[in-house]
Amino acid sequence: MAAGRTQPIPTVSSGARAASLGGTRRDLGLDLARAFAVLSLLIPFGYWLQLIPVSWKFWIPQTLVPAEPLFAAILGAAAWRYARTANFPQLFAGTIVRFLALLLLGVALMQGITYLPQADVTVPAQGFSYSLPFDMLVHLALLTLLTLFVVHLPLWAIAVLAVVTSPFITWTYTLLMDVAARADQWTATQLPFLANHGVNHAQSAQLIWVMCLGIVLVRLYDNLQAKLAIPVVLAVLALAVYRTFNPYTELGFLNSPQVLLTLNLAATLYFWAECARLLSAQAGMLTPIARLGQMSLSASIVLSGIIIYAGPTVKALTVGEHYIATGGWGTAVYWSAFLLLGTAIALGFCTLWSRMARSIAGRGPLEAILALISGRG
Repeated sequence: MAAGRTQPIPTVSSGARAASLGGTRRDLGLDLARAFAVLSLLIPFGYWLQLIPVSWKFWIPQTLVPAEPLFAAILGAAAWRYARTANFPQLFAGTIVRFLALLLLGVALMQGITYLPQADVTVPAQGFSYSLPFDMLVHLALLTLLTLFVVHLPLWAIAVLAVVTSPFITWTYTLLMDVAARADQWTATQLPFLANHGVNHAQSAQLIWVMCLGIVLVRLYDNLQAKLAIPVVLAVLALAVYRTFNPYTELGFLNSPQVLLTLNLAATLYFWAECARLLSAQAGMLTPIARLGQMSLSASIVLSGIIIYAGPTVKALTVGEHYIATGGWGTAVYWSAFLLLGTAIALGFCTLWSRMARSIAGRGPLEAILALISGRG
């Protein structure tokens, strides 16, 4: 749910880096991508509330990146950006503090499963899944710690690391999973509380290559910008449209979950980076979305809490407690209303908080605390 705070680097236009929110300077493209990641949490909640019909359960998982790998890629990219301007003591201290804070917050959020009014629903998607984000912060906390060993590597080394830790190379990926499994066994024996509250090294290890991929993608964009971004976005958009209307067509290697994830991650990050670049002169129009990205940790927790505890009640009062989406116009209307309501909740929270706390430069409540403790202001 969270990603590291970002700082400008010389190779990106200053307009794309600066979001005019409280005077802070950030990577606007990554803030927009974070906002999109927060709103993508509505997909697993849609499955959970049975607002997404079975007929959609083929093309949606192939076209929209699940929130967890998207946040992992953004986390890697943001950590690399921060490392460009921070000295190592600052980077080390800030990363350790954020790791501990995210771990503690993630463990606390795992308590929410106990109060879940109805069972979670897990839908496989691009090698990962759409599921309620109770343990996401714990996984991202472990990745935050790993960024210390990655952000200063050359581009080719990060690319190699992304490949060898991914399912593209079976034997190295299997070795990584075996090591993670042994770490989980040790944790279950020595630290059972953490093991029972979201600490899962195997699931975190599955995200290492995605985190590295995020760094590779943003570094390539810094060098090539529109020359790379526009063809990638258009190609993936065309592929998504084709899959929507031909969901069961075999497309060879393009059907691989890892290939799908790589392409969709690239298109998502590059789309928002191009929005930031092209609209930098009118950054004010992007302020609500950018603000949501700046407050992604706080906003995602608020959004998730409201939907989990109010969603079933609102559903029962509107479409009926036992409603199951079957497709057609009714489903489209209900799903659209759910998306609009969720977006309004997230944006409304950020707007309300920014007006209440103007002195903390556009940060959400949790982001402000983390920035104060870690010194990554």
